[in-house]
Amino acid sequence: GYDMRCFTGDVLSLAVAGYIRIHEREKMFKNEWQLEQTQPHNGATISEAQRSLLAMLFRAGSPLVLKNTNATVVAGARDAHRKHLDNEYQPRYFKRNGKKVAIAWLIGIVTGIAAFVSSGGFRIPVIIGIAVLMFISLGIFGYLIKAPTQEGRQLLDEIDPSALAVEASQ
Repeated sequence: GYDMRCFTGDVLSLAVAGYIRIHEREKMFKNEWQLEQTQPHNGATISEAQRSLLAMLFRAGSPLVLKNTNATVVAGARDAHRKHLDNEYQPRYFKRNGKKVAIAWLIGIVTGIAAFVSSGGFRIPVIIGIAVLMFISLGIFGYLIKAPTQEGRQLLDEIDPSALAVEASQ
């Protein structure tokens, strides 16, 4: 999943590659952080997700002061970055099992309709309550059914070797 670590990691990678310079300016009550776009001298290559992040961060120009008034710029950059990472990694390293989730929702809808039709108007509140619980369960199921591919599992194991120890002990 995408979180602030993904964003921060790629901002720092861009800085290491020479595409961004990070400045901290001391203020009286709170330090101010500023990102400045630069041209790399070492010819470092960056990913498409990083390229998108760089373009969105500096679409209004450089430098970018990290403060509340620029929150929409940073949020837009994070959203574009998340989409690029999702497109890049979702089919290769991760499956959402959308077809299985859609089939489960279709079965739930058909079952709900069949219950309403066959009830003849009797116990409608009970049927609605059960249908609501069923759809909440399907929502949780849809969220939890995401799974890494074999290549994704290997990558996760490289990133977090402690996961191997947990799996081996089970």
